[in-house]
Amino acid sequence: MSLSATHIRFALEFQELLSVQDRKKYLSGTVYPDSRYITGIHRSKTHYKELFTEFESNDDFLKGMAVHHLNDRLSEEVRNALFHLPPTKAYGDPQWIVSTGLKILQDIDDFENFAMSDYLHDLDYVEVKNNEDLSKVRQYNKLIQEIYTNKSDIGIEEGLTFWKGLGLPEESSEKVKAKAVEFENDDRVKEIYPEAVKRATLFIQEHV
Repeated sequence: MSLSATHIRFALEFQELLSVQDRKKYLSGTVYPDSRYITGIHRSKTHYKELFTEFESNDDFLKGMAVHHLNDRLSEEVRNALFHLPPTKAYGDPQWIVSTGLKILQDIDDFENFAMSDYLHDLDYVEVKNNEDLSKVRQYNKLIQEIYTNKSDIGIEEGLTFWKGLGLPEESSEKVKAKAVEFENDDRVKEIYPEAVKRATLFIQEHV
């Protein structure tokens, strides 16, 4: 999973191409898939290849979910290629630690490149697609809002706060922090987003 600034910035790139009518539904749908960390819904319920057919739907929430999933998939491909990383096998494994540190750094860069504060109020809208507890999804959206609201810049600690809010143990958090610090000045981080957008544009154009 990419972090929230990355997901929202990425979604905004495609709202016109996808003919989004209701931005709040679209952006809420964009962050919704990772609420599973709080609700306990299995990843297969919120990230699945059939979502890509929703690019042609009239449901802006589902379009947001589809963009989220596409971002996750393409960002991982680009990140792994740039940093010569093998695929992640499991939550918390060494590869996951490295990838999560890089995701935090990308999120910092993405936050700096658009006015995220203009869109956080859209996350007041909450919807579910798997009959999960609506209050837990609202809790997830509030976590995002609290981390990014009234910030002129963010750092590694904000990314760690997000992950801790999802239940990441302190020991794993420290390992993620160490990897983020290790790659903090690596310019390859800035290459992930534009390449993922380039690939996503081609993909979406083929599916709408």
